[in-house]
Amino acid sequence: MANRCTCVIYGPPVNPPDSCPSCFAYPNLMVLMEDSVTACGEDGSVDLLEQKPSSYSDDDLLFTVSSHGKGVTDVLITENIMSFTSVPELPVNQYANVNVKVKKISTGESRFINIKIGQKNECVNSTCATCNPCTGNCLTAVTKNINSTCGASSTSDMKVGSVLTGCTGGTLTYNIVSKPSSITSATISSLGILSYSISSAPLFGVVLPIKYEIHCSLWGLVSTGFLNITIPDACIGVVYDSLTEVCDKCTGTVTDMETDLEISKAGVGFVNSGGVSFNQ
Repeated sequence: MANRCTCVIYGPPVNPPDSCPSCFAYPNLMVLMEDSVTACGEDGSVDLLEQKPSSYSDDDLLFTVSSHGKGVTDVLITENIMSFTSVPELPVNQYANVNVKVKKISTGESRFINIKIGQKNECVNSTCATCNPCTGNCLTAVTKNINSTCGASSTSDMKVGSVLTGCTGGTLTYNIVSKPSSITSATISSLGILSYSISSAPLFGVVLPIKYEIHCSLWGLVSTGFLNITIPDACIGVVYDSLTEVCDKCTGTVTDMETDLEISKAGVGFVNSGGVSFNQ
């Protein structure tokens, strides 16, 4: 059964203009979004007599569909009730348009009116950034924060923790948007498995974000998430002599610096592998 939609007048005036009191006039109608069906193939209907001027008789009016645009299909008028089926092909918060010919049978006068049909947006009260207007459900790509190590290669399932109910009935696809230079490679599969490799000499102690997107075939929904990778400096907390020893930030291993003997007029000197000179 079609959902009955309430309509309002959006002009012209209900009564004939003062310049032509005997002229036939009929108002354009609008179905407000909150009083309509959603855009997801729902059946709706409008009573074309709901805003009829009081001076006209119901039996003296004949309505026929002239044309309609995107957003509705199967538009029919039966006993002054216009029925339609919504189609998800308009941007959110835009109106479908139906043009109808109204004839006053007793005089043969007629005019064309426009009926604007809004489509209910179930996301009006939603708190998520990406929402399916047909259901009010969300599409939210998860953001994860992890630690890793130099030269590591691993995977992370980005479906886990993501909210995907907003794409129920649609097709999900994933893609990598960007990555920093310390991440040597990053790919994501059709199942949301993100694979990555880290440089053997990355930046330490800062967030290395891999940005990715989830796309849904319904409504062109897109949500953005991140896999934030941090490579801790393994030398933090390690005690060593910075003049004679060096610490590997990847492993925390401390080794002696290599030194070279130099003889000059100033005396005997040593230069360690860190470039520091010592003269005696």
